[in-house]
Amino acid sequence: MKKVLLLVCVLFLLCILPLSAVDGEQQEAQPEQKTSIPIDPAPYNIKAAAEAARGKTPSGFEYELYSPEEFSPGLLKLRRAETLFFGGIPLTFAMTGVVNALVGMVTGNRLEFWPVLGISAAASAVISLIDYILGERGT
Repeated sequence: MKKVLLLVCVLFLLCILPLSAVDGEQQEAQPEQKTSIPIDPAPYNIKAAAEAARGKTPSGFEYELYSPEEFSPGLLKLRRAETLFFGGIPLTFAMTGVVNALVGMVTGNRLEFWPVLGISAAASAVISLIDYILGERGT
């Protein structure tokens, strides 16, 4: 155990010492620079910036924005379900992994990666389906 601790300390020092030497050389080579913030900067108007950028690419090409009427309600619902499904996978994957670890500690039987991913995808799909059903009932 002492050898491992000694090795970790030596590696830490080897990582830190070159950084401090490089920092010292850079400080000697560069003159001190002063940065100042204006006392009363001009207010930034977010709405004006958004209006100026709307419908233009950075190169200046103008394009026509989509209007809400161009999409059918079914496509909007599908987009919402897609966003919920793919956004929910990381959360359900983490929760499934924690449950898998806890069950594995108790029973000594843990699932591999692909079944855990499948279970989390199924849980995310169920969440999307529940959202769709509740949305249909509410409207």
